[in-house]
Amino acid sequence: MNIQETILAKRYAASYMLSGKAGHDKSRNDLLEVYKDISPYVRYLSHPCVSAQIKHEILKKILPERFKNTHAENLIKVLIDSKRISIFGLIAREVEKFYNEAKGIVEVEIFSRFELHESEEKALESVFARATGKKIVLKKNLKPELLGGLQVRLKDVFMDNSVKTRLEHLKKNFFN
Repeated sequence: MNIQETILAKRYAASYMLSGKAGHDKSRNDLLEVYKDISPYVRYLSHPCVSAQIKHEILKKILPERFKNTHAENLIKVLIDSKRISIFGLIAREVEKFYNEAKGIVEVEIFSRFELHESEEKALESVFARATGKKIVLKKNLKPELLGGLQVRLKDVFMDNSVKTRLEHLKKNFFN
């Protein structure tokens, strides 16, 4: 993933969401379901030795019937024809971000060594909801290499409150 692909993905996602006649909910849900269905085939669909015609035939076979002749299928066809199907995953992520922004939802990624208790999750949601003024969706990730503590990603901000980082700060401050 490079900066150009990210910019393209954002443009495709915004165009997809803004041009959908069915509304944000249906457009988002359709695209995410289609992504789940065809993601195992994206590597093949992006291979330069396979012609666009063959890729379209493959798409007809792997795409579930309920998505035939939909906005999501049209996007995939455009991506195949423009040789950009490899960024479909990035587009799906950007569609999710666009949807969340429109609905006033902020996604917060939490990295911890152990599973968080429900009370800890609620406390984190509350803290971030107060800080952002928006509804919070926590995405929890287990990271076994952490000794303890948390790492948090909120939009473009990464906060590292892990034990390792706190020990490094303590060491730095103690010896300087």
